[in-house]
Amino acid sequence: MRRLKEHRAAGHDKALVVLPTGLGKTTLFIEDVVQFVKEHPKAKIMVVVDMQFLASQIADEFEKGWQRARKKD
Repeated sequence: MRRLKEHRAAGHDKALVVLPTGLGKTTLFIEDVVQFVKEHPKAKIMVVVDMQFLASQIADEFEKGWQRARKKD
């Protein structure tokens, strides 16, 4: 997450994260989106996935991520 934050702080609005299965790509993505929405409250985010089970997984993880973010504030 640190390197992604540094990348964003350098003014980059796109990033490619490559990690093996199970090392936290979804968690990293959600933390990045939560931070982005905090900085841009009127932003709209669209997530596109190619399988229904991924959509369900990401929706569940987003719910958990938002709850964690609220607890931190």
